[in-house]
Amino acid sequence: MLVAVLALAACSDDPGADGTTGSSPTPGTSTPDRTITTLPPTTTTTTRPLVGVSADFGRAIIELNGEALTVAVADTHEQRVQGLMGVEDLSPLDGMLFIFDNQAERTFWMKDTIIPLDIAFFDSDGFLVTNTSMSPCLVEDCPRYSSNGAAQYALEAPLGSLDDLAVDARLVLIGALRGSGKEI
Repeated sequence: MLVAVLALAACSDDPGADGTTGSSPTPGTSTPDRTITTLPPTTTTTTRPLVGVSADFGRAIIELNGEALTVAVADTHEQRVQGLMGVEDLSPLDGMLFIFDNQAERTFWMKDTIIPLDIAFFDSDGFLVTNTSMSPCLVEDCPRYSSNGAAQYALEAPLGSLDDLAVDARLVLIGALRGSGKEI
């Protein structure tokens, strides 16, 4: 059930002003103003294409609805642009957390994202703003999914896993896999 609750997947935001497409948050966002400790990337020796989340993303443990989840962290512009594009399998992760440097209305899209996802947007205090389901999109003109309010964090998870979020749901950063408990 842990995986079902928050298996996050990266969805892509609208294309940036530079024409960049892919699974990323709203264009014009930059590095977060909060320091989040994540584990360093690991190296891989495989030569086959990745089907899971790249080891270039840090990892963190979050809590949502009383469940501890292990997520990939997209906290740089480049990581947010890449998101979960091309990812076929999220295991062993429960999802992907996108972190922005400020609160703003956020818009994502699913350009080149293969798996259906849920997305939940959270404000700077970690409280739920809104959530919705998103469909894969392998064409140029993909639907957009907006936060309908100011959000600083976005959590992507497998389709159906964020359906039962309470109106007062709160996202809490527990820390890096070996981190200390710090709230978002």
